[in-house]
Amino acid sequence: MSRFGAGSFIMGTIIESSTAHFSTEFDLLQVKDFFKPRRGQVGSGRRKLDQSLEHIKINIAWRANHEEDVKEWIRNKFGGDDDGGPGDVLFAASDS
Repeated sequence: MSRFGAGSFIMGTIIESSTAHFSTEFDLLQVKDFFKPRRGQVGSGRRKLDQSLEHIKINIAWRANHEEDVKEWIRNKFGGDDDGGPGDVLFAASDS
């Protein structure tokens, strides 16, 4: 973080872009744990850090409410009944 400096506007962009697709409790804890000792070093990125943490929480809630419906739609659309179709590959890692 010292490379960009506490006053650098790029820090907020780095934080935002690197966490934008995080959507699990694990992701949230990783970000919190990483920035806990560094919170004072992000300078102008502090607001983006707070917004990113909130965005991760929103993504977690969205997944909790919609993930099964999306999986079911994909299974219906592309297969996913162990027939070797694309749906099988999509869920092989997440269902185990």
